[in-house]
Amino acid sequence: MCCTKVLEHIFGGLWLEMGPCQKIQFLMKNRISNKLAVVGQRNKIEIKKDTCASHEECRITGCRFLFDGTGHVISIDRGARIHNVSFEMIGSGNRIVIGKGVVLRNSLIHVGDMGSKLIIKDEVDVGNDAKWTVLEGTRVEIGKGCMFSTNSHIQSSDSHSIIDLADRVRTNLAANIKIGRDVWFGEDVTCLKGVTIEDGAIFGSKCLVSGGGGYEGNAIYVGIPCKKIRGNVQWKRERIGKA
Repeated sequence: MCCTKVLEHIFGGLWLEMGPCQKIQFLMKNRISNKLAVVGQRNKIEIKKDTCASHEECRITGCRFLFDGTGHVISIDRGARIHNVSFEMIGSGNRIVIGKGVVLRNSLIHVGDMGSKLIIKDEVDVGNDAKWTVLEGTRVEIGKGCMFSTNSHIQSSDSHSIIDLADRVRTNLAANIKIGRDVWFGEDVTCLKGVTIEDGAIFGSKCLVSGGGGYEGNAIYVGIPCKKIRGNVQWKRERIGKA
């Protein structure tokens, strides 16, 4: 069997924006599972060519890509560093977009149902053990330059239904999440459905960030559920000493 046919057999319905050598290198460092492994199922992994230009420079390692369904797309931009992350795409027509210079490691990203979308913009840094879930056709957007400490949880759905017995109407519908630029999440922060966070907000360790209202930018929040304790602040990645 020729090299092209071998790659088609291995990748099934997956397509990578790389040449044959880069595809082989990608397979050596990662694992792909496609439960509907038939060419034409339109599941795609799109990687900018210079992200993985050679075996030495490849920054996507030890990852697991699980596709169950059709029409899923994972798009990874230049300079991303992704290690030991499980990507699960379940259902149909879901999308993950990872921007330039994103750092993501030792985590689980689950996007499911139909038309759900996770957008991680440029230069986002995510600590170990993140668990992010996007379901029910919702959209989760992470702004440029955000930082997440270890064990962050983001979920746009409760993953089950709660029914009002009086009128049989579901009371816990899924909802979009939008996180602005340069937002800082401390350790063990949970962000639930329907949340909107403005630029520069800071969330202390173990915060519960819930829906029902927006969160101001350049402010510090702590607690379960979290409350604003201070405004007019800015955080920086640099460790600035005393004046």
